[in-house]
Amino acid sequence: MKIKLMIQSLSPLALLTIIRNYAFIWTDDLGNKYNIKQILSNNSFLLIVDLVCLLWILLSIWFFVEFKAFFYANTQEGDTITIHKEKTDESLNFFITLILPLVIDNVGTWQGMTVFFIILIMICILLAKTNLFYANPILTILGYHIFEFTFDKEEITQCICICDKKSSSILLEKGKIAPVYRQITTNIYFIKER
Repeated sequence: MKIKLMIQSLSPLALLTIIRNYAFIWTDDLGNKYNIKQILSNNSFLLIVDLVCLLWILLSIWFFVEFKAFFYANTQEGDTITIHKEKTDESLNFFITLILPLVIDNVGTWQGMTVFFIILIMICILLAKTNLFYANPILTILGYHIFEFTFDKEEITQCICICDKKSSSILLEKGKIAPVYRQITTNIYFIKER
């Protein structure tokens, strides 16, 4: 699930890249329309990037459906947790530092496309090796919230939870609950109020 949420978290980059770089060359300098073969040859790098981005968006939609279903299998309950604070700026920081700088790149050239994919691969490796994937701007837009919490049985370990809007209002109100949860990674959980 971690890799799927990571891919989903970068989907705004894919959408913005398509919008930003949709500058296909349809005519020559004299205004004559190109045929399909000429359009493909004149826009080959841009077409590759746009197809990868479109596939990325479609995968992200599928992974969101899987994320919604993820919670309903193998859940745990019975442990009490204490909420410490809501992490309200994580998604914004993720968006500003990882997504917006890449949108500026011109991916219509060989160098631009290469740099774009190298930086994207590096970001994916960093996200896979860390737990920053939870700062998912898509989940925030869809009403999910992020909290720091600890299990009362093990006060020391600080954990992160992702929860829906309904559960987050209960978490904020009570501060201590015994939720139903499912572990995503070592210290990141998806939590719902019973």
